[in-house]
Amino acid sequence: MRRRAMRRVLPAIVALACMPSCLQIETFFFAGESIDGYRWDEAAPELDGDLGDAHPSLVPASDRIEGFATLADGRAVHWVFAHRPGATTTILYSHGNGPHLGRFWDRVERLWELGYHVLIYDYPGFGRSDGDASEQGLYDAVDAVWEQAFTDLPDADRSDVILYGQSLGGGATMHLASRTLRHAVRPRAVITEAIWCSIEAQIQDGAFLDLPRELLAHLEIDNCARMSELDATMPVLVMHGARDRVATVRQARLLESAASFSITLRIVDSAGHTDVVTLAGPDYADWITQLDAASR
Repeated sequence: MRRRAMRRVLPAIVALACMPSCLQIETFFFAGESIDGYRWDEAAPELDGDLGDAHPSLVPASDRIEGFATLADGRAVHWVFAHRPGATTTILYSHGNGPHLGRFWDRVERLWELGYHVLIYDYPGFGRSDGDASEQGLYDAVDAVWEQAFTDLPDADRSDVILYGQSLGGGATMHLASRTLRHAVRPRAVITEAIWCSIEAQIQDGAFLDLPRELLAHLEIDNCARMSELDATMPVLVMHGARDRVATVRQARLLESAASFSITLRIVDSAGHTDVVTLAGPDYADWITQLDAASR
């Protein structure tokens, strides 16, 4: 009887013991902040990104469109579209774990300058999007943007979309790629930058003494599992920094191993987690345009 009782009680004891760690990890992965709006035409602090100092938007007001998608429970998901005159392809950009999409606007500008429309959005609990942050919120948000936003966008076509996920945004990107793979209308290709294989693989690489994922967080964000579901009809470019200490380069190699087809893996020797774009130099543009061409 004592053994049976302990079997019932032990899971609760373990759960209580790991609660501080769980909270710390989930807080780390979802560090969103609410904001009322963006001062696009100023060098405003909310537009201070990784690629340089804060500056007024390079995308003029006439080519910026903002809107909201609605989740099933009524929450609003904010999105911003950078329209590139003459472009045909849209990059659906799922950003990393910054406070909101403003911090990633310089990355949008870089892609916009390469000749693409760019659609970026915020997860629940980030920026102008409603609700609390969660793993399911990542998936719900990208699904809603995919299903709703394109009806309001000039020159944007869901059959001519490249998915791009950076860091945390890899979870949303890989989810949507997998979910739509067999659909009649689906993305053409996938780009990832500094994403991980899974939360469990992250824990194994981190300072958590190789404890099982279940002891530390209720998160999965299993990008390797989603990668294994894709096939060569949706080409994949994986970019990663060799010096990345947030998601080690092992994560990129695990993603490559998980794929059932040959993906394009690009390791930037000098880059860490946030500077792949800048330290890749001209190669960054070349890799994206090559993937674009290969997926047509």
